[in-house]
Amino acid sequence: LVTIGTTEDAFTAISAGAYEGMCEVALRPGVTSPGHLSARLSTMDAVVIGPGFPVDECYGALLHELLGGMDVPHVVDADGLNHMARMRADWSEGRQRIVTPHPGEAARLLGLSNGEVQADRLGSVQALARLTKGVAVLKGAHTVICSQVPRWGVCPAGNPGMASAGMGDVLAGIAGALLARGLDAEAAARAAVHWHGLAGDLALTQRTENALLARDVIGCLEEVERGLC
Repeated sequence: LVTIGTTEDAFTAISAGAYEGMCEVALRPGVTSPGHLSARLSTMDAVVIGPGFPVDECYGALLHELLGGMDVPHVVDADGLNHMARMRADWSEGRQRIVTPHPGEAARLLGLSNGEVQADRLGSVQALARLTKGVAVLKGAHTVICSQVPRWGVCPAGNPGMASAGMGDVLAGIAGALLARGLDAEAAARAAVHWHGLAGDLALTQRTENALLARDVIGCLEEVERGLC
């Protein structure tokens, strides 16, 4: 059961295309309080925050307070990460948290250049895990995962056609779904990255790299799951 929390302006457009999910207006500037939103999210098994998140600074402050007090397992991606980077915000301890930055988002979080992140991907992902006090997934070729232990994983699956809009949102969604099934953050991150990469490679057998879309990867998830089972 999926609920999409969005703004009033975006509600109509999103609800028209979200046939399998429920939509609700969860973000109202100057109205929504961290306490109210945290109480609503506490009823969920897992939360994905960031894809399509408003870029206004007031929402950044809301997000910071929210992440500081939310006990629900969660994934932070996209503009959720960018807000936290701009605020140089502290991340709360003791949460089942997965962060899924691409190299540019990782660079902003760490205060480095994109080139510095890419030159030391293992060091960068470990720094991200320490900073965010969660499990870090540094996307790219090849995606690397690091827990706070630290313990690393490198995914050999995936292809250049997956470097397109929406692919990261699919990964964040898979990770959130696995958290909702009860996996811990590290297991959910590793499984999501592997599943996502395999689905991308399967989709590439049906498309070309230049034509590969995020929806193609979604369409291959079931077949990959059957193979993994």
